[in-house]
Amino acid sequence: MKGSTSSENCATNDHNTVMPEYPPEPDKVDAFLLNAMLSLSVQDRNEITEEIHGVRCLARDETPELLEQSLSKMSTALEHIPPVEKKAYSKSKELFPLTTYSIDSDFRLRMLRCELFDVLKASTRLVKYMDFVMEIFGQDRVELLERPIHLKDLEEEEETYNFLRSGLLQLLSYRDRSGRRIGVAFLTNEMLSYSVKPRLRVFTYIWLTASNDIESQKKGMVGISLPVQSPGGDVSFSPPMPSKEDIMLQQKFYSACPTRICALHFCFPDSFFYTACWKLVALTVGEKNKRRLKFNMGTVIELKYDLMSYGILPDLLPSTETGNIKLKNHLQWIQARKLIDEKKYNQDSIVECPALYDVVFKKAGKSWRLHPGDVYFRGLIESKHKEHLMSNQTEKKELIWLIVEEIESRKGRFVAWDERGWWVEVRERSEIRKKVAIALRNFNSRHKLTQKRQSCENSATTFVTKKRKQCHCGLCLSG
Repeated sequence: MKGSTSSENCATNDHNTVMPEYPPEPDKVDAFLLNAMLSLSVQDRNEITEEIHGVRCLARDETPELLEQSLSKMSTALEHIPPVEKKAYSKSKELFPLTTYSIDSDFRLRMLRCELFDVLKASTRLVKYMDFVMEIFGQDRVELLERPIHLKDLEEEEETYNFLRSGLLQLLSYRDRSGRRIGVAFLTNEMLSYSVKPRLRVFTYIWLTASNDIESQKKGMVGISLPVQSPGGDVSFSPPMPSKEDIMLQQKFYSACPTRICALHFCFPDSFFYTACWKLVALTVGEKNKRRLKFNMGTVIELKYDLMSYGILPDLLPSTETGNIKLKNHLQWIQARKLIDEKKYNQDSIVECPALYDVVFKKAGKSWRLHPGDVYFRGLIESKHKEHLMSNQTEKKELIWLIVEEIESRKGRFVAWDERGWWVEVRERSEIRKKVAIALRNFNSRHKLTQKRQSCENSATTFVTKKRKQCHCGLCLSG
């Protein structure tokens, strides 16, 4: 519900349940998760459940007045946070008073959208984020107090960069049916071979870049943890009990994450061992996100189809049935991010992930035929094709521009695949008209072919029916 004042965002409710002690007792974790939802009203529970399923967005309707007032209140709230709770923030203001990203309006709005414009919570998240970045990268990395994390910061430490390139954590190049970005972590023993800080550096960078555009900041992000199936059909993932320090560090990540989390899907095989594992996972996500947890149990195939009910297409997850992780799109994304971070291309020149209403032009790729913007575009083409066939050249041009204006009225763009490995927005009007004209022509050709095939099938059916009747009549006569 837009403009919702869900009690999920009320500070008092976040303390109705107490985090279980370490190591966790299963019964206490069960009660912890159950009370997480029972502490909410029926309406708030329904709203959260609907957002998890992708049929509702809790983001507030934004007006210039709301943005201006929230930013003003946030500046005041930040000043009132005790110095001991904002060490990195205070240091950034001291070292870089005019250039630190912590005073950037866009960055502050990102935090406000993350907390549904709860000013106090957004201010707390901002200072926690800066403290967390310094903790996982090192207190000597003062440059990270002036600018956001760049890809080069991950390249400087070998284990961190190896984890990034492994593809065990990927930001997908498409959105779910509600327009939310999707991050996938593959649960393997290889992932656990990396230390927790290198993993969290990559997690933080990916979740930060996932919310670079306003649509993603409003709609939020979905996280999926999925086991990888071996060629023999087994899942080889045996996580050890993490240390209390590791759990606390992961809790800090979730409390400082600069992207609103809509849902966290943890997928495990259906066994007693993994039942105990997911109870441990509940401790790492923190107070707020415990209401967004969804645990799916079953085989890898069953788990993928469970995700379909949440608007996530299983065929588009970057893994094969034989247990291999697909890396092509991930490595292309790394290359695109490197160019953006190095300022060789600006953020607007490269479209990392087409938005919900964008129309995507790409020759191959089943995934983009299922993209919501393309589905809507094909519906427009289908509704106009008869009119297009009966129009003269002038009328056809006018019809094409009507389709373009319809897409743009929904704030959709026309994007095309660049062979260098990323999407680019098509800005040239003549090029847009040409691509829409080709789409109309191709649809008309396919429609004619379909009609011809159906006509042939009907003729064949009629012929067979007549032959059968003749055979029956011949038998009757011979009798």
